[in-house]
Amino acid sequence: MKSIDYFSRLSTPYLIAIGLVFNLLVGLLDYLTGSHISVSIFYLIPICFVTWFINRKAGYFMSVVSIATIPLVLYMQDDPVNTVIGVWNLLLVFGFFAVVTFLSSKLREHMEAREKLVEELQTAIKEINKLSGMLPICVYCKKIRDDEGYWNILEEYISNHSEANFSHCICPDCQEKKL
Repeated sequence: MKSIDYFSRLSTPYLIAIGLVFNLLVGLLDYLTGSHISVSIFYLIPICFVTWFINRKAGYFMSVVSIATIPLVLYMQDDPVNTVIGVWNLLLVFGFFAVVTFLSSKLREHMEAREKLVEELQTAIKEINKLSGMLPICVYCKKIRDDEGYWNILEEYISNHSEANFSHCICPDCQEKKL
């Protein structure tokens, strides 16, 4: 998780540069494996990286860069894309990249919303320990009736239902009455 935090703190141009380096490495792998072995799926590494740490537009940009890299590699292998089928295949791969970019950005949005919801729930759980509403209390002995119908000493009830602690002392008015 430290690497995720590290990348989250980097600037957008630096993240784009990392994505371009990833793309270059995949292009090199594509070139070295030859035209008969497809490594197009590995172009998703820089695409998803940029989409996750920047945004969807940057992911689409990296998709275009990746699609431009594929025919460049094929050209360098003396297997240029000059047929309708070759162009069609590139368009299909681009469509796949675009769908993955969209889904990656949506996943990031949902995860961020989930994290925010978890934080709100944790805050709400902390607030639950606070007392609220009406408490039935005896007029004479000041005991409080709980949900099961039992009568509890005031201090015990509040201690059991909140984070409050008690220290006993005598207020100035009662002290005057006792003297």
